[in-house]
Amino acid sequence: MTKSEFIDRYIYTFEPDFANSNRDRILLEETLYQLFEILNDGIQYDIVCPKERKTEYYQYLNERGPVARQQIVFRCAYILEKIYFYHPPLLQDPKLNFIELCLIVKNKSAMRHFSKILATALQNRQLPLTPEQREQLIIALAGWASDPQIRVAVKVWVFECFIEFQKESETAREVIRDLWELFSINPTPGMVARLKQWYKKMAAL
Repeated sequence: MTKSEFIDRYIYTFEPDFANSNRDRILLEETLYQLFEILNDGIQYDIVCPKERKTEYYQYLNERGPVARQQIVFRCAYILEKIYFYHPPLLQDPKLNFIELCLIVKNKSAMRHFSKILATALQNRQLPLTPEQREQLIIALAGWASDPQIRVAVKVWVFECFIEFQKESETAREVIRDLWELFSINPTPGMVARLKQWYKKMAAL
C-alpha cells in the first residue's frame, strides 16, 4: 500500500467514530508503521525548506494541497492517540520518534493529541526521558503555553505535563506559575474546578 493509498483508506474516511474505527483497522491490517511514516512526513514537511518540499519524496503530500496536509497530520495524530491508549508501549517504538515530533510539530490541532499522550505517559511512567530530552520538551511546551493562538485545551494538557516536569526542573516550576496566572484570569466554572484539582495534586507532591 502506498502512502497515498493509506491516506485514502484511513485518513479520509468520514465514518462515525472515525479514530477508534481506524485504530482497529490499522492494527488489524498491520499498517501501523505507515501511520508513523505519514505523521512524520507531514510534521517534517512544515519545517523543511521549500526546495525540499518539491522533491519526489513529498510529492504525495504536495498533491493534496495545504489544507488537506494539515488535516492529514491532525487525523494521524488523533488515530495515534487512540492507539496509544490501547497500547501504551507504542511510544517507545523508535520508528515513531514521538519525542522529536513533539519538539517540532507546528500543527496546533495535533498538539492537543500529542500533549494528552505526553501528559498521560509522564504520569504513568511510560516514557523514560534523558535529562536533555526533558529540558528540550520543557522549552518546546513552554512555547505552546505562551502562544496565544494555541487553544486552552492544549494548555491544560501542557500544565499536566509540567506538574510532572516540575518535580525535577526549576524551569518547569516557573512555567507552572505563569500558566497558573493565565488560567486564573476570568476562569470558567470548568477551569475553577480544574485549578482546584491541580492545587490538590501539587500539594500532595
